[in-house]
Amino acid sequence: GRAIYAEPTLLAPYLLKAEALQALERWREALATMEQCVNSEPSRRSDQAVLQKVVEAQFLVKKSERDDLYALLGVTGVGSKASEKEVRAAYKRAALEWHPDKHAEESAEQRAEAEAHFKKLGEALEILTDPFKRKLWDEGHTVESIGQQAQQRRQQRREQLLAPLRRVLLRGARRRVAERAQRVGGEVARRARREHREERRDSELVRRDLRQRREQLRQHGLLEEDRVVHRL
Repeated sequence: GRAIYAEPTLLAPYLLKAEALQALERWREALATMEQCVNSEPSRRSDQAVLQKVVEAQFLVKKSERDDLYALLGVTGVGSKASEKEVRAAYKRAALEWHPDKHAEESAEQRAEAEAHFKKLGEALEILTDPFKRKLWDEGHTVESIGQQAQQRRQQRREQLLAPLRRVLLRGARRRVAERAQRVGGEVARRARREHREERRDSELVRRDLRQRREQLRQHGLLEEDRVVHRL
């Protein structure tokens, strides 16, 4: 008979095979099985549950191919349960062994190897003595992934610290704009009132001048009584 997972329309056999391979720590074979599952049926390329399984399989492959930072420092037996004190003590022992000065008399290739190893020890110490980074490492993230997430965390913290300051500055800017608008509005209103007073004054001067001329005409008998004169 033919193996059931060879039937491309069936999903469960692929998932079962991938889980079995992961239980045997055959990570790349499990990933290949999930990729075959997706490629064998076009509709699965949009199935979020299946795609998540592929991502998990990729994650486990990367995790399996990482350097063991605990073993690199010489933390044996306890691994992720080691205290920070134990990690630092292991680092000191390994650093004394791989310090570049202790390999100064060796060949160029050996010195380069010692320097590279010493640098890795420093990176391991940085990750395993930082609670946030160590948690990510123990979860299975790579050094590169941890660096990216740490950078994002620093940016988020920076934004959280700057957010109150931005709000204060924004409120100050809005207040200054409002005050300026109020000053401008007040100036416009004062200018309008001043212009209105000037117009009234000019109108009053015109009326006064007309009244004076009319009185002069009346005194000289040049203004006829029956003429219709509009009172100003």
